[in-house]
Amino acid sequence: MHYIAKKTVELIIEGENDYIITIKRNQPNLLKVATELAESSIAIDTNYHDENLHGRKTTRQVKVYPIPFESLPDWVGAKSLIEVNRYGTRPQG
Repeated sequence: MHYIAKKTVELIIEGENDYIITIKRNQPNLLKVATELAESSIAIDTNYHDENLHGRKTTRQVKVYPIPFESLPDWVGAKSLIEVNRYGTRPQG
């Protein structure tokens, strides 16, 4: 699967398109690099969004970090790391 994802990204770049890849825990090496990058960098943009839906209050925090080429050399054209955190509360009862 790892090879297929990289090959797909190469095809996307060749077609002059953009892409977004979700990093999950089943990609431990990539997740580790992304986590270290976020912890050691300063976000170039941050946004907060609050919602009140169905009795729940949810806050999403989105941060964007630049990716130095040497951080992810196998991921062609990767320029930004987007970190999304969601926090929420539900009424007790």
